[in-house]
Amino acid sequence: MRIDSVEVIPYALPFREPYVPARGALERREMVLLRIRDEGGVVGMGEAVPLSLRGGTDLATVVAELESWAEAPELLQPLDPPPVSAPAACAIRTAELDLRARREGVPAWSLLTYGAGEAEPVRCNATLVAGEPAQIAAEAERWGDDGFSTFKLKLGTEEDVAAVEAVRAVVGPDARLRADPNGVWTPEQARDLLSRMEPVELELVE
Repeated sequence: MRIDSVEVIPYALPFREPYVPARGALERREMVLLRIRDEGGVVGMGEAVPLSLRGGTDLATVVAELESWAEAPELLQPLDPPPVSAPAACAIRTAELDLRARREGVPAWSLLTYGAGEAEPVRCNATLVAGEPAQIAAEAERWGDDGFSTFKLKLGTEEDVAAVEAVRAVVGPDARLRADPNGVWTPEQARDLLSRMEPVELELVE
């Protein structure tokens, strides 16, 4: 399978509401679309999402890496890592996977066979941004109405415990709750807060 053309397209989409983790607020998400086309005209698409707010690779670097790769694109074996940053590698890998899937007329996930057997779709969690506990709980309720049963709370404020308790109260005992303070807790704070959150039964904490 030979790649006939490559397009690297930076773009940004505004959030309906600001995305507020502990390390700052985002008004929009900057991304890069990678579109590859084979000699038969079949198109595969991948996407890179730089997370520079968290100390990751920035948008300009990812664009430069993808443009450099586009000068001599090479399809690699599934376990060979592209020599670029993680966001750029994700765009390359997903574009290649999408292209293969479209050529074979199957879902992209069905082509993943790492480990013991075929891959299965992964259900994602609903992310709840930092804010007032009642506001976070209302947002959790809306996500729950859309079918989500796992919720990740962005923490790192003085109302972390109240926020977790408020969400548990509206989503019920069977929902999975996860917490992510984005590294702003000190070890002492983490011990104290997690002890106070123990009755809520968090599934995990990042």
